[in-house]
Amino acid sequence: MSTHTDGYRAPSEVTMAELFPNHDGLRPLAVGDLIGRQIDVSFEEGSQVSLTFTADSVTIDVSKYGSWLFLAGTLPCEVIPVRADCLAATIHDGRNHASYLVFFDFAESRTFITRTQMLAGPSGVGESTRFFQGGINGASYTPFEKSSDLVGKRVYWRYSESHQFEHIYIEPNRYCWHGITGPEAGMGGVEPCSTYKVADDLYLFSWSDASVAFNGSILVDTKGEGISSCGRLFGWERAEQQGWQLVIGAEGMLLNETTYPGH
Repeated sequence: MSTHTDGYRAPSEVTMAELFPNHDGLRPLAVGDLIGRQIDVSFEEGSQVSLTFTADSVTIDVSKYGSWLFLAGTLPCEVIPVRADCLAATIHDGRNHASYLVFFDFAESRTFITRTQMLAGPSGVGESTRFFQGGINGASYTPFEKSSDLVGKRVYWRYSESHQFEHIYIEPNRYCWHGITGPEAGMGGVEPCSTYKVADDLYLFSWSDASVAFNGSILVDTKGEGISSCGRLFGWERAEQQGWQLVIGAEGMLLNETTYPGH
């Protein structure tokens, strides 16, 4: 006797130690554009954090009431290119199991920060992701808005030869994924997500996994004929009891686009 579940492996069984190797085959090269620069980020309620960059680290000063977002100190950091006048900093804080993707829009003097933290609960470790916006170096700024522009798109994503996926953006706060090659081949799911438009044809897309403590936050660039992304993954590795962060990039192909009734 056989059933449709024969040989089935749930996505929750895939550890970060399986998922991460070679997932970064197309990661962008780090750039030194922020070396030696101090960037002050101011928030609406009056708090401020200062970020001072070296080639591979960032020193965070929270003396102006910014400790609710960052802990003070020097942390590993990688700055990756996004577009002209746009950079992203990936920051990992092992002290409180937190990971950040900080998007800088220097043309508009504003920043968008994705903060993911792994938190212990009664049933194990869970993931919490929140979004923050601020002005750069005291400038007033136009807030980033949520977007439904990706809804209806079906995209093939290639992170490396061994990691390929299909994404279908079905709602502003839900997307469907399917593993084509790699540790999650043959798996899939519908997961919660958020999309913000951060520039023309450029989107901050962040998703969480409903079955494991995990968040992915990437910049999706749909300008021109191609589609590409860069950002970071952050997940809880149970064997080591710590969060793992990985900088990634991907090449995409728009397979088709559906217009849903009522949208």
